[in-house]
Amino acid sequence: MLPSSFSIAGTATSANVIGIMSDQGHGDKVFIKLNKPIDNSPDCYTNSIWSFVLPIETELTKKTLFSMLLTAYSAQKPITVIGYGTCDTHNGIETLRRIELK
Repeated sequence: MLPSSFSIAGTATSANVIGIMSDQGHGDKVFIKLNKPIDNSPDCYTNSIWSFVLPIETELTKKTLFSMLLTAYSAQKPITVIGYGTCDTHNGIETLRRIELK
């Protein structure tokens, strides 16, 4: 049985968000910088500045994931994040799939 992309995706556990960036030149995307390295990064991940990229294209990402990200950043609460295992939203940066705020 082949592993799913979710099982080989990059993860960071109990990480703090130390940077968030959005730029009109990059479209509807939010770039996220964490305070710790990502485990199991996919081969496509080559960016040393940003940890993940979150496309802001759906109601889920606009209202839920982005809100959770801002809450974690503002309160400096640790989160667990998991990517898709692909860099299809922005070249060299893994696309964010999941945020766990505890």
